[in-house]
Amino acid sequence: EADDSAEWMAEADVLGADFAAWARASHRGMYQLSYMQQVTRSVAGGVELAHYATQGATMLAGALRYATDKHVAAVTVSQQGMLNLSYVVSDPFGLSLGTDYTLVAASPHDIESQWQAALEYRLTAATARVRVTSLGTVCTTLEDTFISPNLGVLFSLELDHFTQQHRFGLGLNLLG
Repeated sequence: EADDSAEWMAEADVLGADFAAWARASHRGMYQLSYMQQVTRSVAGGVELAHYATQGATMLAGALRYATDKHVAAVTVSQQGMLNLSYVVSDPFGLSLGTDYTLVAASPHDIESQWQAALEYRLTAATARVRVTSLGTVCTTLEDTFISPNLGVLFSLELDHFTQQHRFGLGLNLLG
């Protein structure tokens, strides 16, 4: 009898002076190709093609990104009726605020949307994050490298107000 627990995924990234490309494939028949081209110093555009062999589905998406030293705004549109808008603003003191809105219109009668907002604060040896979503979840993480520069500790907590579930996590990160 074959062992169904074996899994693999292969990735390749190419980063040029004004472009980025990557490819990904998995044992489950998922194949993705992505390309992002810098158009001006602040504007980039890209495409992504994904094929899921088990579902027989192929997705094509396009994206535009505008970035400065303090702001990043992005728009992604797919042929399946998905629109994603995101915006992040950062300050020089280690504080970042981000928002994300996704609208999926599978048909005129089947429209879903969700949003999330996140706050990140970077200290010398730690990073704290908080994320709130329209699905009723609140997530917090604290990542600390106070033990050594190569060893990090991660604490996480997630509260789901709709399902009344909660999770707590503790992890160690080896940084290289």
